[in-house]
Amino acid sequence: MPVLPVKFLYFRIYDSGDGNLTPDVQVITSLGGDGQFGGGDDTLFDPSGTSDTETNDITDINALYSLSLEDTIFVDIAGADTTWDFTGINSGTVTIGDYNSINFAGIDNIEGSDSIDKFVFDDLAGITGDINDGTGDLELQLFDYFFLTGDFDFVSVKSADLILNDGTDFTNIDYKLLSGVGVDAFVGNGPATEPGATGLSLTDIDFSLLLFTDEATSTSYTALKTSGGSASLVGFPDLTLGAWSVNVEINQTSDSLNPDKVLDFNDGSADSIAGIPVTPATGPVIDFEGENGSLLNVSGSAVIDAFGVLIAKGSFSISLGQVVEDGVPGTTYQAMVLQLGSTARGSQCG
Repeated sequence: MPVLPVKFLYFRIYDSGDGNLTPDVQVITSLGGDGQFGGGDDTLFDPSGTSDTETNDITDINALYSLSLEDTIFVDIAGADTTWDFTGINSGTVTIGDYNSINFAGIDNIEGSDSIDKFVFDDLAGITGDINDGTGDLELQLFDYFFLTGDFDFVSVKSADLILNDGTDFTNIDYKLLSGVGVDAFVGNGPATEPGATGLSLTDIDFSLLLFTDEATSTSYTALKTSGGSASLVGFPDLTLGAWSVNVEINQTSDSLNPDKVLDFNDGSADSIAGIPVTPATGPVIDFEGENGSLLNVSGSAVIDAFGVLIAKGSFSISLGQVVEDGVPGTTYQAMVLQLGSTARGSQCG
């Protein structure tokens, strides 16, 4: 267990051995840490407010809601792969192995299992505290189109500065950074291991990912950059692509009313905003020009064989987005548009 703040709730999820698939929780709290725990009946737990630490064991939990300042969920079920599905700020669901899922809200910090931890972030999600994936491998899904697996860890960068492309400063803030070299990833409708997956399988890439949540506005910001490596198409039997020097660039915000109000990481000579680049210990420098707005791009060089009759070599780009099924409200599909650049050459028929 880490060093805990003065006022906290610490949720230890475990199996008490009661023979069912609904997890149990041990709650450790002090100095007025408040929370609500959903089981057969919702129970509001409000400790005495003294400096003494209080511990309570509660069986068969399906929801955890924290009302305190510093809160942590810790998975303590050995050998169970865990999926963290973040759907809002400090909220979502956690599913541990074959156990029933637990909904959670108001949880700042995440501590994963001793097995694989999969972190799924949707467009509106964010975590304001720390993410520790435990001792196992980490799987990452950003939104519905970027998938990454490997043995690396989130790093919490403390007391840093960031800036938006409209000049809004974030000073002395904390954000999360994940980076690595020589890893594999997938872009598209995936992951690549799923039946019917379609997209671009990336091999031996370097990457850097920044996650920041502005607690004042409950807005989350995501920046991802990859470099190097090679790629191939998955799910297109009549189209073969061999790509190299592949770059994925994502610079997004959860603010749907201002989708182009993103972080600025570049301080060019002609810029009106002095962007702040982010340099991780490994992986590429995040240096996007935020003044150009949001980014969701994949590009590189490739050789493409289409249907066995056309071969082309040149630059390529992939645009990602969503399409809506006509006449079916709320039904959306991930879309990927592949474009061969103007430098294409060597086309031939055979």
